[in-house]
Amino acid sequence: MCGIGAIINFQKGASRVEQAELDRMLEVLAGRGPDGAGTWVSEKGMTGLANRRLATQDARLIANQPLFSHDGRIVAVLNGEIYNHSALRIELEGLGYRFKTRNDTEVLANGFHAWGRGILDRIEGQFAFVVHDTRSGESLIARDPYGICPLFYTKRNGQLILASTVRTILELGKTPKALDRQAVYDYFIMDSVGWERSFFQDISYLRPGFFLSVHPGRDVEEGRYYKLTPHMFQPDESLDEEAWVERLREILLRGVSSCMSGDKEVGLYLSGGIDSVSLMAIVRKFFPDRVVKTFSAGFCHAITGEAIGEYGFAREMADHFGAVHQEILVSSDEIVTDIGSFDLPPSSIINSVIMRLARAAREAGVNVTLSGEGADEIFFGYDHYMATVARLNPEESGWGDRYYLRGEYAKELDPKSVALEDLFRGGGADIDLDNHRERMFQTAESLRPARDYTRLLNDEIRAVGEGIDLDRILIYIDYAQKVPENLLRRAEGPSMGEGVEIRFPFLRDELIRALYRLPMKTRIGDGTTKYMLRRVMRGLLPEKALNRPKSPFGLPAARRQHFKGAGLDFNTPAFKHLFHIHHDQFSELLMEGAYRQEEFFAPGLVEELLARQKDESTCGFFAFDWKMWSFASWYQNWVAN
Repeated sequence: MCGIGAIINFQKGASRVEQAELDRMLEVLAGRGPDGAGTWVSEKGMTGLANRRLATQDARLIANQPLFSHDGRIVAVLNGEIYNHSALRIELEGLGYRFKTRNDTEVLANGFHAWGRGILDRIEGQFAFVVHDTRSGESLIARDPYGICPLFYTKRNGQLILASTVRTILELGKTPKALDRQAVYDYFIMDSVGWERSFFQDISYLRPGFFLSVHPGRDVEEGRYYKLTPHMFQPDESLDEEAWVERLREILLRGVSSCMSGDKEVGLYLSGGIDSVSLMAIVRKFFPDRVVKTFSAGFCHAITGEAIGEYGFAREMADHFGAVHQEILVSSDEIVTDIGSFDLPPSSIINSVIMRLARAAREAGVNVTLSGEGADEIFFGYDHYMATVARLNPEESGWGDRYYLRGEYAKELDPKSVALEDLFRGGGADIDLDNHRERMFQTAESLRPARDYTRLLNDEIRAVGEGIDLDRILIYIDYAQKVPENLLRRAEGPSMGEGVEIRFPFLRDELIRALYRLPMKTRIGDGTTKYMLRRVMRGLLPEKALNRPKSPFGLPAARRQHFKGAGLDFNTPAFKHLFHIHHDQFSELLMEGAYRQEEFFAPGLVEELLARQKDESTCGFFAFDWKMWSFASWYQNWVAN
């Protein structure tokens, strides 16, 4: 991956694109691309492109971006990887196109020359790109279907300004730092900001599977080139379970193989759960000659400094498969130090963990890593999925009782209907806080409730009543919101900021399409989460890994319980006392921080929060408290300063 930026004039009278502006973009994007940099400005100054390069293919200087089509007409910058670029190159060569590099960006430029916007139907990968036709003046901007690579944009004074990070746009000084209050509210309730929003009123987030088209003298056109919804597929009942296992194993192997392409050695973030260990097993079996370096994280007890977490099993699996393994330990002091480092306020500590894992990988000579993100969603890895299906389809199996009593979510499900806010609750939305928002937020009446997000999905969700199985609806909801707006934001940004690209084999289109057609009874099996992934990996993984419960890069042994409706409590040995230990720093920021000028939170809320954290008997790692600290730190660093 890389960092990209662009300034495109789409209205007459817009100011000329200056080289100094592109140079400033390169400065801000430096962490995302430590291996090279380049810019291009059109002859009349109407369009400018910038790229900071992380060289994973063809590290020669001639392959630095921007790159051009064979005749120089098309110029392109790309963040990400086009997995099928080799096949497209062969096809284009058959059409008479010539290539100077092995870089997929050159394939993109020639592909746009040959097929125009049709290139979007041909490429597969994780990407955000800008291509520009120097003859017609047309520009095409697009983002991959699942939102792996970020792309932000704003329209100001006849210019379209785009970049891989929000900060890159803000640093040009053309866009005001006016906070989007709805986005802030969504962050506290949903763990993410919804769909096209950033935290700033005038900066948008290009949605997954969408494109922007720019023609001189016309407004910017937005369109959707990719849409994958549950009603597009019917379950394939022609295959029995064994046939499905073989089919999914072949597809998963192809996905891992495509992610192993490039000139650099590939690492792996190894959590110890079945997702990342499965990737490890596939790599070692089918790429036995590749040196594999794995990286895991543990945590230091906030008081004793004792190392705790799941990294011990990750080490055991790395040894089992012969990987070169490295561990890092993350302390509460480091978490506090990192909290204000990110372009967008982190909703959990995972941002810090990923950033420090990426730093370790880079220092070990690795700039490409694999991640198991996405497997929970497509392989039914969450208890709330199972609880929903069990409650609403009790005739499907006899295993439902094991999920009925797991937390308030499962207890409150309506067995006679699909309550969408319940599905969102299970997926992480704090519906209780949503219901009491007047106690937490000023001008709450002007904020859209989080449950209204369900209305944005109504066209697809109505299909539940039209014979679409519930399992596919659950997957769709998470892929529409949670995966691109939460999971991937917290992984891609922190890792790329350290110059390490993450690739996601479980987010391959072929795999997701196949799993949409998996019959619900086959997907669920005996009621074990990730039943089909465990079946696919049988024979490749040791039994202890197959039967191991979920093990993310998160707080160890977390238990959740509500605290006066104000967020989730993660009272873990590692971080239970984090706010208590750092109370003075926490208190100063929340009482005197610049964020208070926004008058966003209800009077007395901050004082109540600080009081409970000062008292050792009531302190704890509350998600709402963490978000308050995170938001206040981010505001201090990125808005006030």
